[in-house]
Amino acid sequence: ARENMAPVYNLAVVAYRKALKLTSKTTPKKSDLPVLTEFGNLTHYGFIHRDLMRFTEDGVMNLVKLGKDSVDAAVTVDESFVPLQKRLESSLAQLNKVEGEHT
Repeated sequence: ARENMAPVYNLAVVAYRKALKLTSKTTPKKSDLPVLTEFGNLTHYGFIHRDLMRFTEDGVMNLVKLGKDSVDAAVTVDESFVPLQKRLESSLAQLNKVEGEHT
């Protein structure tokens, strides 16, 4: 099952990216919350399993940034998503630290 993780994950990312194009990140509505927050959860999952799915550092970094941007928009509507926002911020900090060690 592990060898199927990355292709299935990528399909989910593509589906959510399409859905994100239908939402507003500048003035999100309550109805946009599921897409914004689930994309954030999906990107955090990718961060956690990045080694297993053999993601590049740049790929994970870009994905987590996109997830954080979508959750940042969600937090403007509903502050209950602040813990997810903090998890993504922590993930980005870890990635930046690793990137800094490689330069």
